[in-house]
Amino acid sequence: MPPILRRNLVAGQWNRPARTPDVEPPPPPPPPPVPSRFPGDTNPKVTRTVIWGLDEFDQDGTVQHASELSRPETSAGVPAGSMRSYFQGAASLAAPNGSVINSIKEQHARGRIAWPSVMYTTSWAQAADGRNNAVYDAFITWVEEQATAPVWFTLLHEPENQAKTGVPGSYADWLAVQRNFRARMTAYANAHGGVANYKWRNLAFAPCLTAFAFLQGSKAGGIDLFIPAGTAKFWDFMGVDYYVGGQGGTIGAPAWGANIVAAVNWCKARSTTIGIAEWGVNRGDPDAAAKMQEIWNRTFDGTNDIIAWLYYNSSVGSLNTTEQRWMLTGSLLTKWVALMNDARSVHFWDLKNPATGTNYARPAGV
Repeated sequence: MPPILRRNLVAGQWNRPARTPDVEPPPPPPPPPVPSRFPGDTNPKVTRTVIWGLDEFDQDGTVQHASELSRPETSAGVPAGSMRSYFQGAASLAAPNGSVINSIKEQHARGRIAWPSVMYTTSWAQAADGRNNAVYDAFITWVEEQATAPVWFTLLHEPENQAKTGVPGSYADWLAVQRNFRARMTAYANAHGGVANYKWRNLAFAPCLTAFAFLQGSKAGGIDLFIPAGTAKFWDFMGVDYYVGGQGGTIGAPAWGANIVAAVNWCKARSTTIGIAEWGVNRGDPDAAAKMQEIWNRTFDGTNDIIAWLYYNSSVGSLNTTEQRWMLTGSLLTKWVALMNDARSVHFWDLKNPATGTNYARPAGV
């Protein structure tokens, strides 16, 4: 009932009873921190963010190393979120001054997550038999203890053609190489508090297959040949190479083709995060920019756990003319730049180090 008004006989006024002062409700608790499942993880289904990056080639057709600024980055005015680079042989992993580690240093200094891929042209079976373990151990130690930002590492990327012929290795050899490297990571973790407790600071391991490898009965043979059903998970995330319209870049092909659908579905069924290590759309397609936008939109539809899209930006000087179809030029470059500058495109200093819970440091001058 409403308060009773009483006559103040002294002052001749009507007074209400004194009110209890309003009390501000306590502020809501801060949201829980977004878990970082491995170094460089954006946890996109939670944060709606992505690493928008590059596989950059220079004008003479050789792999562009991190000491060279890329055309798309110059246009964007910011560094790519990650850059993938390519190397041959275990010797490239030598610590502390092998070509892979030198590239990692440059990538981090320029503000990019480093994604080195190492291929072997010699026997894959020998690459898995332990003879390279000392090199792997030194590399893992350097990355964890000396690197300043995430490193996504791949061994034997795009193995489909070689595995099918068995030269220089079979499907089983490829899998053995992956398991052997994970075993070296496990050994490092066990030496630093135990694999159950160790939180990786900088290194994440990502095998990399082409999207068509996930199609059963495809020319790659199908994913079960590479990773048979029941195989224990040895990856932090799965690298996938995807080209709209296939390697030929068929104009008119859908942006989200059957091969990427197969890769995404396989990974979803195994609670596996995806990083797109290479991708491209034919610049001659009149809908190329729209297809890039569609791919971006699908990344944020709430169902896809895709942390990265690294565009394979070939150039006029590429080793063969078919590579030129993926060049970022015209409206395609304009779209890439716009998305690179979207607030949902992040860099490693926006991410938390899983071991410390604090953000990685932004490099000076970046």
